[in-house]
Amino acid sequence: MDQENYLEVVDRIYDLPGHLLGGTEVFVPTPEQRLERIRVTREFLDRAVPGWREVRTVHVAGTSGKGSTAWMLAAMLSRRYRTGLVTSPHLFDVRERIRIDLEPISRADLVRVFSDRVEAPCRRLVEEDDAFALRFPEVILACAFAHFLDVGVTWAVVEVALGGRLDQTNVLEPQAAAITNVSLDHMHQLGESIEEIARHKAGIIKNGVPVYTTEEDGTVLSIIRQEAESVGAPLHLVRAGAGPGGTLRFRGTDWTLAMRGKHQRRNAALGLTIALDVAGLAATDCRAALATAQMPARFQEVRPGLYADVAHNPAKTRALAATISEVLAGRRTVLVVGMTDRKEAPEVLAPLVEVADAAIFTRSRYRGTDPSNLLAAWEGLGAGVAPARVVDRPREAMETAIELAGEGGAVVVTGSTFVVDEALNPEAELLEANALYVPPGEAPGVKKGPEGA
Repeated sequence: MDQENYLEVVDRIYDLPGHLLGGTEVFVPTPEQRLERIRVTREFLDRAVPGWREVRTVHVAGTSGKGSTAWMLAAMLSRRYRTGLVTSPHLFDVRERIRIDLEPISRADLVRVFSDRVEAPCRRLVEEDDAFALRFPEVILACAFAHFLDVGVTWAVVEVALGGRLDQTNVLEPQAAAITNVSLDHMHQLGESIEEIARHKAGIIKNGVPVYTTEEDGTVLSIIRQEAESVGAPLHLVRAGAGPGGTLRFRGTDWTLAMRGKHQRRNAALGLTIALDVAGLAATDCRAALATAQMPARFQEVRPGLYADVAHNPAKTRALAATISEVLAGRRTVLVVGMTDRKEAPEVLAPLVEVADAAIFTRSRYRGTDPSNLLAAWEGLGAGVAPARVVDRPREAMETAIELAGEGGAVVVTGSTFVVDEALNPEAELLEANALYVPPGEAPGVKKGPEGA
């Protein structure tokens, strides 16, 4: 498909109200308005995508690890079933948010399901009520389930985009719910306290639906338990151990994982429990899937010695630091780091001090924090921090880091999704569209799509 035509369709996907109503109102919705959007999304799916409820689903929430958990669970399910996967945000192309057996929806199929299965009925329904002018997260969900039905998906794993209780994905009536963990992130949207954020995450728990979690914090667990008890949902606590060579020790067996790090052992155990106990998969299928399942930008070795890892909050950078210590021990390690303007730099950077031999700070064109401020925050962490510098453009920063790492060294590109996009996106035209698109009512340089880190 022609790139220009595809990007025109992507424009409509990101701003369907603008195309249907002649403009998009940019506002911060109240909780009541968010709940209303969930009702509208459910009604739209029932009317425009009949049969969507027949797809068996698993709903995955959490501050960190929900994408990896969803990916590994989908990999296991796809060994026996046609399996859909919905994740967010995307790295390079919006198609990554909708996958069949881990493969992104094709450009032709995305254009088709949007134009025929979503936009067309949406246009008709808007004539009845302009509430049916679906916004981006709802459009993606509708496109996903329309495509799932078209290709015969029987199981789908759906990652919460933000929070849980007020997220559009909370239209689901799943076979199981999973909550990876809860920590401070997106406070401007979910609340300033761990208790407030936990209540958002626990909001995906449904009446009688089993919920699984690897969370260990007593305060958070109490909130999850209260929510589960209030709706009669069986609560299962999942615990994982370390086997030899970084394997997962689970139920008396060692499981080899393609995804590296202690935190991935917890995520794998969570997905594995649901695969075995809810979907009834055979252990042999699960073992084969876990040994090969690698989600993009989760300590992914893009090419020898170059790693990408989206780590944009303290919980994620703690996990990244532990993984670097485990996997790259003894190798000179240079970090390329860029963050968005809502992140607290010292708290996010502090875990990385012990694992960096050098650091380069950069910024994406979308919401990027001034890298000189990141450098100042880094140097303010103490006299023992590694030498650091600023290189404004992510791709140039990555190339500089490769030179600094030298033969046998390693480079880790981390921070926001948008920095990884600008450093590694293989399609120049798509990168430009990502970086320069301006939704109505927002300032220039705002990237398409409401989510991200």
